[in-house]
Amino acid sequence: MAFLASSLFENLSLAPTLSPANRTMNPLRITAQLCFLLACASLPMACQSPPPTNAVDAKNVEQPPVKDARYISLPEPGPRPEWAPPEIQRVKITEELTLWHLQRHGAPLVSVHLILNQGAASDPEGQAGLTALTIDMLDEGVTGLTSLELSDEFGQLGTDYSARTGLDYSLLSLNALAENTPRSLELLAKVVLSPEFPPAEFQRRKKHHLAQAMSRKDQPQSAMNIAVAASLFGKGYAGRPIEGTTSSLKILTIDSVRAHAKELLAADSAQLVIVGDIQLEKAQALAQQFFGTWHGKRQELKTSIQSPVMHPEAIIVDYPGAPQSALAVVRRAGDVHSPQYYAESVMNERLGGMFTSRINLNLREDKGYTYGATSFFQRYRQAGYLGIFSQVRTETTGPSIDEIFREIQGLCAQSPLTDAERNEAVEGLLLGFPLKFERLDQLGLRIASLPIYERPVDFWFTWPAEIAAITTEKSRAAIEPYCDLQGYQVVVAGDAKTILPQLEKLGLKTSMMSPEGERLSPQKKEDSPIPPQPLAN
Repeated sequence: MAFLASSLFENLSLAPTLSPANRTMNPLRITAQLCFLLACASLPMACQSPPPTNAVDAKNVEQPPVKDARYISLPEPGPRPEWAPPEIQRVKITEELTLWHLQRHGAPLVSVHLILNQGAASDPEGQAGLTALTIDMLDEGVTGLTSLELSDEFGQLGTDYSARTGLDYSLLSLNALAENTPRSLELLAKVVLSPEFPPAEFQRRKKHHLAQAMSRKDQPQSAMNIAVAASLFGKGYAGRPIEGTTSSLKILTIDSVRAHAKELLAADSAQLVIVGDIQLEKAQALAQQFFGTWHGKRQELKTSIQSPVMHPEAIIVDYPGAPQSALAVVRRAGDVHSPQYYAESVMNERLGGMFTSRINLNLREDKGYTYGATSFFQRYRQAGYLGIFSQVRTETTGPSIDEIFREIQGLCAQSPLTDAERNEAVEGLLLGFPLKFERLDQLGLRIASLPIYERPVDFWFTWPAEIAAITTEKSRAAIEPYCDLQGYQVVVAGDAKTILPQLEKLGLKTSMMSPEGERLSPQKKEDSPIPPQPLAN
């Protein structure tokens, strides 16, 4: 304001210096200047000079964040929810057939599993894959229905039918709407009691199984699994591929399938599991209606178990140029009835069974050799094994094996299992246990495992308490049978040219094996006509 006024009067003071002709001020000009001066007086803020450029705008000053009380400290876990596995009912339907039942509401669904007490272990010598092909053929035509008509019937009912073969069992499964359970069970009874094995369907399914066997030869992961079984069990029990090989499948005939089906489909080898939105009385009535006339005695078909190999050996399945190695370090262990089952389950969690296990943290987090490493016990009725598995970069195959052995030795001596590790393992097993019963099909398979492995009806009900009872001392003792490194076999499917020097550096005796589990002489190597693909992680 003062600046504007001074400017105005400065202009007025200049008037005497003007020429006489201009000495008289223009009245309009003076009036305009006075009006401007009065306007600025009424609006002082508009006429003030702008603030200095170094002034700080309060709005742009970064304010300290307001702390949310919820995130000041880590939350404490809440109390563990009370949960127990459901109780299972078991009743006899006929002299041969037993029904396992569990009623569960919530969804109008029923899961059915028909268990046949013979699996791939019953395959005659030289005919690996016979049981798998026979089970696959059961729904390829029954009395009164072709394979397509049977499939259409299941489809119209909204029922999923599936079949699988394990080492010790065969399993026929249905997932059905509760209202369509009677008709679905009727069709399942036809599959079991009156399969027809049409020759044309046999040829079609045999070609399919052969194509799958040929495809597995080009998959390092599949070849490693086959080599693991062959290295541990030879050609005896658990040593042959469940699905068969190209050579064993080629010799199978429709007559051999029909003859084998008679042994597999004997009623005294069967167990029926029905789970879901169905009452026990109704399940019993349906089982009696459709399977009550099913009879027959089976002939026990067993394969002998070969003695374990007790000297370290590295078996290589060659995949030239493979960027990764499918790696396994394995040794024999107890069967499903091992007295160390629970203690070994806890010990294995810390060895390689969980993400924070010693082997996974070593190979993945510390060394960066792999995206992941795991270990588990594979148990069958008559045998079992401990396996440590990973897919590692080819150039780190040898160092990975060395680190696995170091971790085993650490658990055995230098760095035994701690109380904190035992607690983490037990808590992980117990908190994850309910997830195994979350879905209806999972629940049905858990129940089916009881008769398959001849376990008591309350096995899953008592499982949590058995795990919780394993102390640190028992967990430490569980590793002792696995401390002798002489009992381990190493199996690697990958680029032999790169892998072999690494294994020799570790002092391991090496031998070659084909992708189908046949040992090769040092001079003979199986051709790999199709370049291997990078392994998925």
